[in-house]
Amino acid sequence: DANRLLLMKIGRNVAGTVEDSDLRGDVIVEEGATVRNSTVFGPAIIGAGTVVEDSYVGPFTTIGRACTLHGSEVEYSVIGNHTRVEGIPTRIRESLIGEHVILAGSSSRPGSHRLVIGDRSELLLSRS
Repeated sequence: DANRLLLMKIGRNVAGTVEDSDLRGDVIVEEGATVRNSTVFGPAIIGAGTVVEDSYVGPFTTIGRACTLHGSEVEYSVIGNHTRVEGIPTRIRESLIGEHVILAGSSSRPGSHRLVIGDRSELLLSRS
């Protein structure tokens, strides 16, 4: 809820690179961040040095600095600095993911995940 309240106060500011992507609403893409082949619905913040590629970022999402979001979907969540989220087979919602986390998908497709993951964690989500 704290993230949601803060994001309701932001405006649009695109200082980073946006390529073949759709930014809707109040979205901040900080300097040095790249959004490529993705959709971002605001309010949302993409931190400096972060790369969002082939992904969906839904409303009320904050992605920290120096992160990678590739081939994944996330909304109503906070992702800490230096975290990598790649190939998650289902949308991540209402989650808090710490710093220096590696979150990678596998070949399965469950309905959804709700996650609270601590700093410097690794999590492999399987389809079983």
